[in-house]
Amino acid sequence: MAPWRREEWLRTAPSGSFGIEISFRGLPELVVTQLLFGLQHRCHRGARTEAGNFRALIDKTIRPSGARRLEDVPDPVANEDALILLNRTRFYAIRAVKTPEGEYAKDEWDLVAFGHRGTLVFTVIHQPWLRETAK
Repeated sequence: MAPWRREEWLRTAPSGSFGIEISFRGLPELVVTQLLFGLQHRCHRGARTEAGNFRALIDKTIRPSGARRLEDVPDPVANEDALILLNRTRFYAIRAVKTPEGEYAKDEWDLVAFGHRGTLVFTVIHQPWLRETAK
């Protein structure tokens, strides 16, 4: 098989169904890391994840999209379970790499980056100079 065809097949062909095994074949390392991290945090918080739903999310949404990171994966249209799974996994993966430095320029801070819960919204301060000073 020609190398370019093999790479295309790895990226686009659905994985086989082998019990609870999930294939990350052809996915970028960052996407695999984000999926595993998000799944770990879902399970840690007590959420149950069906292997078939996770496999379908990868085979029907993530792999065909060719996305290099979860933030770039389009939302699945037909499957609400896949959408919920993608959104929660993406949520945990994005939050894992937040830093205070990344939040300073925003008008709404995710306080997880500072070790706290919730958000801090500066848009209610209408004077730009005062908003920047408060941040």
